[in-house]
Amino acid sequence: MKIKKLIERLIIFFVGAPLVLASIYFLPHYNFLVYHIELFIAALIANYEIYNILSQRSPAYPKKILACFGTILVLSSYLIGLHAVPFQYIFIVFGCVTVGMMFMEVIFSFSGNFTNSIARLTTGVFMLIYPWGLTVFLSAIASLPNAGALIIMFFLMTFGCDSFAWLFGMLLGKNNRGFIKASPKKSIVGFIGGFIGSITAAVASFYFFNKQFNGKLRELIIIALFTALFAIIGDIIESILKRSADVKDSGKVILGRGGILDSIDSLLIAAPVFYALCMFLLGGF
Repeated sequence: MKIKKLIERLIIFFVGAPLVLASIYFLPHYNFLVYHIELFIAALIANYEIYNILSQRSPAYPKKILACFGTILVLSSYLIGLHAVPFQYIFIVFGCVTVGMMFMEVIFSFSGNFTNSIARLTTGVFMLIYPWGLTVFLSAIASLPNAGALIIMFFLMTFGCDSFAWLFGMLLGKNNRGFIKASPKKSIVGFIGGFIGSITAAVASFYFFNKQFNGKLRELIIIALFTALFAIIGDIIESILKRSADVKDSGKVILGRGGILDSIDSLLIAAPVFYALCMFLLGGF
């Protein structure tokens, strides 16, 4: 079973990941349209997966309605970047979408049953943020200077963190596991490996995109450290949600990984941090 899972992970690493990165590098046209289509598809599948997880413990609005609200967010983010509108406008869109979702509770209240109102509202707003709202930050990276290099670097950092954490944990982490109750197989050595993987990706990006990142190696390493930290947190958060719902995987879409959410959980939580650090540390580079 372990050999089979290893082979499946290697297929994703050597085939799936390069295809995504190639689409970003070779198809940057129209504000990275292909990349945004990939984001939308991933977020849409993740929307159904998180619904299936949360609905085990809490009532929720219909998943198609949640998907419609989320689509508005991602589409607005793409159009804002396409037309070079300041990114702050997405918060106006988010506010309007949130109000629209709250209006859904008014419709539900016509039944006269208010028992699940708080739970529905809370779950609905959470699902609007996770995955849709966080996907907006994956989109926002495309509006930064040298966006192609930044997007690729971000994916390399998170993939590097995840892959090195898994490899180090598998090889060296057997005696230091169990301190994360939500994910007992995670180890201290695995976390260290995750940071090493993210830093390795930062150094590789520095040399591969030398013209774009000239003289910014220290800043890239700082970004890599925080990206790895929040990528790990993202993985743990999803583990907590799955344990709460008594679910092993979010889905069965990806070989050796489970669902889409199992693969993008780190990306979702790390994206806002990566975007903010790029703004502060690399702004104007």
